[in-house]
Amino acid sequence: MINTIRVYNDIGTSVLCVHNTIQLFHHFFPCANVFKISSSEIKTNKWIESTDLLVIPGGEDLPYLDKLQIDGIELIKSFVFNGGKFLGICAGAYFSSSYIKFFLTSQLVIEGERYLKFYEGNAIGPVYDGYQPNSESGAHIVKIMYKNTYAYVYYNGGCYFDDNNNKVEGTHFALYEDGKKCGYTRRYGKGKILITGFHFEFDEQCCSHLLSKLSYDDFESRRENLVRYIFSLLSDC
Repeated sequence: MINTIRVYNDIGTSVLCVHNTIQLFHHFFPCANVFKISSSEIKTNKWIESTDLLVIPGGEDLPYLDKLQIDGIELIKSFVFNGGKFLGICAGAYFSSSYIKFFLTSQLVIEGERYLKFYEGNAIGPVYDGYQPNSESGAHIVKIMYKNTYAYVYYNGGCYFDDNNNKVEGTHFALYEDGKKCGYTRRYGKGKILITGFHFEFDEQCCSHLLSKLSYDDFESRRENLVRYIFSLLSDC
């Protein structure tokens, strides 16, 4: 059961991503308690026993690293290992991987090791052209392939997952239309991890400016089916 959800909210998180993530849980888990949590609160470890799911939403990965640091990261790992659930979306997926390569331009690359290592491979992005920090100029509606079907979702700067020729534990459950891996889940100790390079928390109202070739109903019905599938994977523990 997922009764108490905490959504990371600190320097680097996108206001829109945090808001939409909280709204998503209010819609799909109407009886759950949903709270924001800061880096300083995570470092206290007082949240662990009262939390079922921790979410690291979209934003910018480097400030997450700077604010949480090793002590916060180790508490997150302990939380999941001892039975907690973890969801990382877009920047949260970069942050959850072992190594990232993020190409802002051909001359400007954010690259380096990360320390959660829930996904023991590389998170590489952006997958689609046009990304600009704090801008909608590179936002797209993209097609996600999963479980012999597909959905449309919001995308802005997210990653794909590269196993780097390693035998990685867990399951890649979703692909971008070009075949790159973009949804990953695994068990970690007694807990469960799920990360995505795309945003599934943005509904049709948030995406209305990008839906010129899609009907609202087609976008939303397919997105909601994907969301239900994602939550079924996350709850399977």
